[in-house]
Amino acid sequence: MNNPERFEGDVLIILADEFGLEEDHPLDGPLFSNDLLDSMDVLKLINHLENRFEIKLPTFEVSLEMLDTIEQIAKLVAKRKGSG
Repeated sequence: MNNPERFEGDVLIILADEFGLEEDHPLDGPLFSNDLLDSMDVLKLINHLENRFEIKLPTFEVSLEMLDTIEQIAKLVAKRKGSG
């Protein structure tokens, strides 16, 4: 599996550019459970992640919990990159 830490910076850039997240947001800071992002943002975020990292994230396989922090998103990306 790829190292999730290598994806954290790019995930943060997506969140800052597309959703207005502060660039100093903690990597383990909640996004959805803290209402910084809402359920309407899920599909947009998934689309950006798929395009940026050239992965597929079927919506039926992804939960809000898997996308709630930058660290969790980076782990998901690393897992999908590792599984080809």
